[in-house]
Amino acid sequence: MFVRVRPMLEYEKRRSCKNCVTFGSGNDITIQNTGDERTTWELDKVFKPCSTAENLFQAIQDRVASVVDGHTVSIFAYGALGTGKSHTMGHIIPQAVRVLFATKKRREEETHEIDISLAMSLMGIYNGRMRDLMDSRENYRGTETLKVRRGRNPLVYIQ
Repeated sequence: MFVRVRPMLEYEKRRSCKNCVTFGSGNDITIQNTGDERTTWELDKVFKPCSTAENLFQAIQDRVASVVDGHTVSIFAYGALGTGKSHTMGHIIPQAVRVLFATKKRREEETHEIDISLAMSLMGIYNGRMRDLMDSRENYRGTETLKVRRGRNPLVYIQ
């Protein structure tokens, strides 16, 4: 699991907000909760506030390309409102799609007998409502019922 901590926003600096995240020497972070309570997390990779979406993509690029070899990959952005999820994913998704199609083309050219199909979904969850972010209907608001199901290994799908 990777975590990216965004820099403080200008309005947060003006209000003298304090950063509640401290970084350890490796891939661990500590979150200052209320009072003296702290929670430390050890992760696969930590991206500090000075990192960019490009730094993050470089770290996941090989995983994205592995989809063409049959691996299931999920890129999941989680956080409170205003934490940079859309900003980060807005940079990562177009790059991921380019890598997928370039890798697909390379594999098909290397082995002329293979025809590779790719499937992708782009979902958003907000206030317990799931939304298909690829649905272009103007008044589409998503569904109120979330049912995550496991299909044939290793597929997981939303019903």
